[in-house]
Amino acid sequence: MSEPDFDELSSNFGLRVRRSESWSDHANDSMSHEDFDSAFLFYWIAFNALYSDERNIDMERSERRLQKDFIEKIHRFDKQNGNLYKFLWAEYSNSIRNLLDNKFIFGRYWRDINENPDESAWAEEMRSTNQSALRLMTDGGSVARLLNIVISRLNVLRNQIAHGSSTYRGSLNRDQVKTGATFMHQVVPIIQQIFREHPDEDWGIPPYPPQER
Repeated sequence: MSEPDFDELSSNFGLRVRRSESWSDHANDSMSHEDFDSAFLFYWIAFNALYSDERNIDMERSERRLQKDFIEKIHRFDKQNGNLYKFLWAEYSNSIRNLLDNKFIFGRYWRDINENPDESAWAEEMRSTNQSALRLMTDGGSVARLLNIVISRLNVLRNQIAHGSSTYRGSLNRDQVKTGATFMHQVVPIIQQIFREHPDEDWGIPPYPPQER
């Protein structure tokens, strides 16, 4: 990948594309070496580079709100081609179902585990959310809502890895790392392509813009 000139990086759109693709290149390399911890993190950074907004703090919008708004926007632009729907439909019985059925990336499991030994509360909420995801898929519901359910689980995995709450290439609970990396390996390029097709859209202000020396 050639080095861009400063004018390219000064464009909000160009800067997002450049940053995102630089990280997904490293993610692809990590996947080829079966380094799923690194691959997942690099794909997440590539995803984050597309939706992060310098105005987030001023607008008091949470990270999840930014993600949801971005995914809904990407989905609107993709409705005609339906690439996200095709991917989710093809992948539901594989990585998506595995991610949804994994309690270790369900946020309430960790909130409840030390306070309530009875699993009924978090387990029921997990079953309910998973049933909603299945209905969205089988009834042709909102692709954005289904993708956001999956991303909410992957946020937990992101926190575990990025915040030092797991061991690099550890021996426990590896299924969600490999499955999460595989999911991101497939969905991030689709999102990047949809993003690239809409350079004139207001995607917000990328944080930490490059400065001339």
